[in-house]
Amino acid sequence: MPSRRGLARYLRRSADALGLHRWRITALSDPPRSEDDDAEVIVHAEARRAEVRFGPGFWEASAADKRRIVAHELVHCLTMHTIMGYESVIVAHAPPAAVESLLALLTDQYERDTEALALLLAPRLPVWVDRRGG
Repeated sequence: MPSRRGLARYLRRSADALGLHRWRITALSDPPRSEDDDAEVIVHAEARRAEVRFGPGFWEASAADKRRIVAHELVHCLTMHTIMGYESVIVAHAPPAAVESLLALLTDQYERDTEALALLLAPRLPVWVDRRGG
C-alpha cells in the first residue's frame, strides 16, 4: 500500500487535473462507512474541502480502476452542491410519503451519472503507479 504522502500527492495531482486547484483534498486513514464501497468522499463544498476514505476494494483494484475510483470521488466535489439543493427541495416540498422514495431515486441516478462522468474523466488523471511505501 502506498504511503499516505504518496496517496495525498496522487489525489492532489488528480484534483488539479479536474480543475479543483483551490480545493483541499485529504486522504483519511478511516475506511468508508459501507464495507461495499471502494472509496467514499465527504464534501464540504462551501469550504472547498473534501476528505476521501479508501476501502480494501480500492487497494485491490487495477491501476485503471484506481484512476476511475478517484475520478468518481472527485466528481462529487464538482457536483455535490447540486444534489444537496435537489434534496433540500424534495424534503421541503414533496409529500411526506414520497420523500424517502424520491431521495432514493435521486441518489441512485446521481451515483450513475457520477460514474458516467468518472469514466469520461479518468483518462485525464495521472496514471496510478503502485510504489510500495510511497
